This record gives sequence, structure tokens and C-alpha cells, in this order.
Amino acid sequence: MSDFSFQRHNTAPGISCVSLSGKVKSDNIDQFDTLFQELLKNENKKIVLDFSQTEFINSKAIGIILKTLGSLRKCGGDMVVVNVSPQILQVFQLLTLDKIMKFFPTMSDAISGFQKPVIPPATL
Repeated sequence: MSDFSFQRHNTAPGISCVSLSGKVKSDNIDQFDTLFQELLKNENKKIVLDFSQTEFINSKAIGIILKTLGSLRKCGGDMVVVNVSPQILQVFQLLTLDKIMKFFPTMSDAISGFQKPVIPPATL
């Protein structure tokens, strides 16, 4: 049984928000992967990931996020993270993902962050 769920909605013109809830683990990684494949098909190429209800995320899910980020940036889009818990932020920092992704404390900060130009890292 999956203890992961999500809600997707538009937060501003051209920006989609995905609110992740629960734990992203091996038993629900296919659902997580499908979600991100669908995001790439979306006309909105600016994505906000809301981690406010996320308890755990495994390494494979982080890989899916990075793959999606690279694809978005190749077509002029971007993905940012909002409302991340200290525990999950620590995982992102240990992997130095805080150097290639933007993290914001609030949704309004994240939406404002899209107003600034993005320079994609050469490593993606």
C-alpha cells in the first residue's frame, strides 16, 4: 500500500505546483516517476515542488527530480523547492543539490524566484 500522494495545481500563470505528501519509497517510486513524466508533458515548464507534507524521500526519487530538472532547463523551464523540512533539506545539502536547485521558505517566494533569470549548471 502506498503512503505517498500528491496534488497538482497552477499557482500563477505558467507555473505549476506539486504538493507531495507522505513517504516516497521503493514501493511507490513508479507512481512518483509517472508524476514527473507527466509534468514534463505539461505546458507549464516552471514547477514548484512543495515538500511541506513530505516525511521521507529516497535516493531514486531524488534522481527522478534531477532528471526532470535537467529536462525542464533544456527547454527553458526550471523547478524549485518550497517548504522543505530540515531533515529532507539536509539530504539535498549532503548531495550538494542546494547548489543547483533553488529552495524557498514560502510559495510566494518561490513564485517570485521565477522572475529571476536561471543559468543552468553545466553538470545537468
